[in-house]
Amino acid sequence: MTNSEVLACQTPFILWLRLPYELLLIIDWISQAQLCRLMRDEHVAQLRRTGICGSLDFFTIASSPTARQVLSQTIGLPADLVEAILQSLQTDPISLRLAEVLDALRKPVN
Repeated sequence: MTNSEVLACQTPFILWLRLPYELLLIIDWISQAQLCRLMRDEHVAQLRRTGICGSLDFFTIASSPTARQVLSQTIGLPADLVEAILQSLQTDPISLRLAEVLDALRKPVN
């Protein structure tokens, strides 16, 4: 990988086959890279201080209207911009694929 923008667009399974790291760690790295692709550095730093480290965390928290309002105030972005970022994650095939992979890994094995 040459930078976070390249990492943000990667398929976790391909990296998993090529790298000596656990799949969940690779998913976390891709999620972090996706958040960096969406926000400026100072907003990413503010989000990390609140415990939001990646796009998957942002998606989960910003999906609640109440949390989205608090999040907007915390990072100093207008609420409609936070909503737009959330909508971009909800429609981005790469972000959706990453969320689906993580959801599949979280399901209990019968």
